[in-house]
Formats: sequence, C-alpha cells, structure tokens
Amino acid sequence: MTTDSASLKSSEGACSSIGDEREKAKIVQKLVEIKDKLRALNEKREADVEKFLTVTKQSEMSRGIGPDNPQRARIRNNFERQNKKHTQETETLQKKLIDYEERLRQVDAGEYEPSPSKSRVFPVGIRKAKGMTETMVNAPIELAQRVKSAFSADNVNSTHNGNVGGKKNNQLTTKEIH
Repeated sequence: MTTDSASLKSSEGACSSIGDEREKAKIVQKLVEIKDKLRALNEKREADVEKFLTVTKQSEMSRGIGPDNPQRARIRNNFERQNKKHTQETETLQKKLIDYEERLRQVDAGEYEPSPSKSRVFPVGIRKAKGMTETMVNAPIELAQRVKSAFSADNVNSTHNGNVGGKKNNQLTTKEIH
C-alpha cells in the first residue's frame, strides 16, 4: 500500500483545525482594524496639512510676510510636532500590519504555532498551593513586624541614650574631633 505524498502535502498547507480557523479570523480582524486606523490617520494628517496651509496663509495676510513673524514660527512648530506624531503612529501601525500579514501567511501555510495559553503556563497543581502562598505572604509581614518592634522608640537601649562605650555625650576623643 503506497501513500501519495502530494495528497499529504495538500492537507498540511491549509488551515485544517478549528483553532487555525479561529486564529485566522482573529488575524484578519486585526488586519482590518489596523488598515482602518491607518486610513483614519492619513485623513487626519491631510486635514492637518490643509489647516496648516490655511492658517499660515491667513497669518501672512494679516501680519505680512516675513521670517521674523513669531506667530508663524509657533504655527510651524505645532505642525511639525503633529506631523512627527503622525509619522511615528503610522510607522508602528505599518509594522503591526506587516507582522499580522506574516502571521496570516504562516497560518495559511500551516507553519504558525500560537503561544501557549495561560492554562498551559500554570500547571494544574498550582491551585493546590494556596497554603504555601499564605506562608510566603506571612513571612514578609512577620519580618516587618519584628523590624518595627526592634527599632521602635520603646526598645532603645541605654547605650544609645547617652553612654556609648563608657563615655558621656559631651566627651570626644581626639580621633573623633579630627
């Protein structure tokens, strides 16, 4: 009995499982969202350019043309800031778009393996560790209480009150002076 290798490859390349279909649907939805965001961002950028042109034209007419016009410089700085922000947002969205397109290509080719879900990351036995976590939480609390009680004003030793090593507070040695 021989198997046809072409028929095996044809079933490997396509999205065969329900998980693959779900992943593909998620990726397609993300692609649509990113494309919509890019379209809206481009429209906003075009509107900002038109606004900049109209405002600069109005400032030229009202105050005259000149490089020393402070209002024109403020308008230009504001436009450049907005343009830089739009450029950065566009770049990040384009990177995401490229990543999702690559992921979609991998899902279609059957090469994509999604990251493990949270249930796989945490073993089933972790739910039974409740008592152990309470012990770990109580240990820092107990330590904090001991430190607080050890260094409170009620527990100050007599060596810290005035007599340190048999000397009074106002007596200093020559080493302490220099």
